[in-house]
Amino acid sequence: MVYAYFYSVILIYRGMDNQNISFDEIFGWIHNNEFVDSLEEDVIIAGEKFIDGIPIQSSGPEIRVDAVIAFFCCEGSILFTVDYTTYTLTAGIGIILISRNLVGDIRRSDNYVGYALIISKQFMISLADEVPSLMANVTKARVAGSSIQFEADEMKILTTSIERIRRQLKTTDNTFRKHIVKNEVGNFFMELVYFILKKRTDEDFPPKMTQTDAVIRKFLQLLLQHFKEQHEVGFYAKELCMTHGNLTRVMTHASGKSPLKWIHDALIAEAKTLLRKPDVSMQQIAEELHFGDQSSFSKFFKKHTGMAPTEFRRKS
Repeated sequence: MVYAYFYSVILIYRGMDNQNISFDEIFGWIHNNEFVDSLEEDVIIAGEKFIDGIPIQSSGPEIRVDAVIAFFCCEGSILFTVDYTTYTLTAGIGIILISRNLVGDIRRSDNYVGYALIISKQFMISLADEVPSLMANVTKARVAGSSIQFEADEMKILTTSIERIRRQLKTTDNTFRKHIVKNEVGNFFMELVYFILKKRTDEDFPPKMTQTDAVIRKFLQLLLQHFKEQHEVGFYAKELCMTHGNLTRVMTHASGKSPLKWIHDALIAEAKTLLRKPDVSMQQIAEELHFGDQSSFSKFFKKHTGMAPTEFRRKS
């Protein structure tokens, strides 16, 4: 519910035309909401109760939020994509998102309850300066972009920690409020990283991946980095030291989509985002996505969507 709300607000205010959303923009849109507590432009918490009437489904262009988001499901379920991978969060599952993660297509159950703790990058950097080992362990734990199952007692500790932060955010007359909040946020992340590292150790850290898992993970990383300029499967196969046929077999069997379909889907998603920007010309889009010319881009788009780019732009 919480992240779905932010996502819905972003679509409403930006007219579904922008992929990169700053922390300041989110803060400006929601800081006066009665269900949201915040510390200037550094920390935002959205809690269990939220506004009635928020759509159950929010679909639109993928977005990147320039912040760190600790997101937890307490009841019900929520489904969304992170870096073109679909996650379903149910009670006891959390996920950490950072600015490089591409998020979209959120669908939640109508009984969903959750928390979102949103931290500006500047605030996280200041935490790292005060607790140098924190960021090192965050990196070691590999917390960003994948879901994490917590035990009931761990989830209780984390949500209680969020509620402590929330209480301090409400004490606006406290001279030491910002320092207290920073300490509480630091304590929260230290608990979070401790729980994750403990799980990694329990699973013989670092966790062992199958060869197929490793191929999928590396392919998706390469796709996010290069899909705009590299449209051929051969490039990705070469980077993975595989043949075109082997990569196609692995990806199709594991994900149900061929690597070429993954590439085309990424290009279409990016094209739709750009087409929703009225000040970006067709020629600029073709160049951004490394098509030979505007005509080549238009043919590609129509082949995969059933409509010309101009028609899509007119209807968006």
